[in-house]
Amino acid sequence: MDNLKKNFLDRLWDILCVTSVVGIWPRFIEPNLLFTSRHTIYIPNLPPALEGLKVLHLTDLHTNKFLSPRFLNRIKKKCLALSPDLILFSGDLLTYSILTKEDLLSSFFKDLHPPLGIFAALGNHDYGTYVSLDKTGQPVCAPAPLHPVLQGLCRLFGGSSHKKERASSPLPFHPALMAFYKKNDIQVLHNETVQIGRGGSVLNLTGLGDIMAGHLRPHDAFKKWDVRYPGIVFGHSPDCYAHIRSYPGDLCLFGHTHGGGIFLPFCWKRITPLRDTSLRSGLHIRDGKTLFISRGLSATFPFRLFTPPQLGFFTLKRGGPARHPVLAEELIAESIQSVGLATSRVSSDE
Repeated sequence: MDNLKKNFLDRLWDILCVTSVVGIWPRFIEPNLLFTSRHTIYIPNLPPALEGLKVLHLTDLHTNKFLSPRFLNRIKKKCLALSPDLILFSGDLLTYSILTKEDLLSSFFKDLHPPLGIFAALGNHDYGTYVSLDKTGQPVCAPAPLHPVLQGLCRLFGGSSHKKERASSPLPFHPALMAFYKKNDIQVLHNETVQIGRGGSVLNLTGLGDIMAGHLRPHDAFKKWDVRYPGIVFGHSPDCYAHIRSYPGDLCLFGHTHGGGIFLPFCWKRITPLRDTSLRSGLHIRDGKTLFISRGLSATFPFRLFTPPQLGFFTLKRGGPARHPVLAEELIAESIQSVGLATSRVSSDE
């Protein structure tokens, strides 16, 4: 019965979009567009052997019944044409913690063969329970959320999109998703730093746990950072950045926001679960670091307005002003404390 109700809502929304004319673009056209944002990132201490390194950033694939094999194939072809050295995926492979279309996903990832590998972080849809922010900006769990259209309308008009539930902190992992990544040779970096490279030179690579799921642990994530080398930090929500600003990193990559989804002044902040709304999308310079927030590739429901799907493509070059590799210890301690406070709110009563 629940599936029948959801299918009815899907079809009803499609009919409304078609009959309204103006709904045709955001429902049927824009979600199927695909843009590549190309950027050259200058890093002063980049080892010469890593000059010209190409990094491809993917995020928010949101596998569900709306993700078509045709669109996924278009993404794959663009990825292959770019010939990246490294692929980073910033989370939300799943939708509402449900793993589906495994064969299709396996085919997608196995056809990509970057020399330095594929690495993934986890998003708020990728743990054992789906978690999001309520209208006050607090994390809440919703194991059985409403239809995405109803959720968006509830957010837009200030209602409750789902029953709030106390979230355990941290949320449990999703065993099937972790097994999928392992089976497909995708390394999950969950509050972990590794060194990758070529020609005897290395680059730090740090993956963050999701802040809404109570898993952001910067002190653990940067333990193995080698201060002799530059590095890339990636995670799901740009809200993580407030808690890692004191840590090293030259390029920070995030997703989650979908660019606001429906980028209209009166509604995008209401429907986008984000605390720091200044980091909606695009390239930003903060604390001597370059931040990029991608609009992502898909969504829980295919409806976008002025926020078309996006790949991020970065070419690393040596140059630019000198940066401080590590900030003061007291600032790091401050970040650890702030993350602890944020995590404690995940498990607090609303």
